[in-house]
Amino acid sequence: VITVKCDTKEQYDFFVERYKKPDFYKVTGKVLDEETKEPVLAMVEFFAVEKLYNRIDNAEGRFITRTDEKGNYSISLPNTYTYIAHAVSMMNSIMYIPEYFDDVQSPMEAKILELNKDIEDVNFFLKRKATQLGGFPGKVKDEEGNGLHSFVVAYLVEPQDGEHNLRGFKRTIETNEEGEFRFDNLVYGKYIVLSVPTDRAYLPGYYNNNDI
Repeated sequence: VITVKCDTKEQYDFFVERYKKPDFYKVTGKVLDEETKEPVLAMVEFFAVEKLYNRIDNAEGRFITRTDEKGNYSISLPNTYTYIAHAVSMMNSIMYIPEYFDDVQSPMEAKILELNKDIEDVNFFLKRKATQLGGFPGKVKDEEGNGLHSFVVAYLVEPQDGEHNLRGFKRTIETNEEGEFRFDNLVYGKYIVLSVPTDRAYLPGYYNNNDI
């Protein structure tokens, strides 16, 4: 605290340090199905540990990349922080349990990565979610009962087992030329179903129980 008094002159000297630019290092790895070792389309997140535990104010703290078709990813990170890594599947056809590196489910157990060189093999082997699966058939028709070739989207809005991380799951399939379709391997729960006809003369429509 500087106190300025009336009719006085004071000189205060300040010494500042030049901002040091961080060094960047590359982190690479892959995301695979634990059982089949097939590549998994996934988002890989790196969280700054210092940000997670509020030791640095106003830190960005989150860096994101995605895997390619072979399940590989690469990201360049500043050595300003230490990190924990997290992989989340982006696939709709198979449901996986998100994972922290190295093979743990909690950020408190995650291995902390300190960057002083490039790091390889930060790999994730995601486990499939064990759950009951079902399905349903249907048909997209116009007002006269004619089948319409369409894309049909099923949005999960209320999982039967109550798991919130499953909400937002969706599956898209294509009908045959007669408008017939069938969903399989869906998690039990309540869905909103949307049909989008390929003929743009028809508007998209939601399934309504009262239409039966």
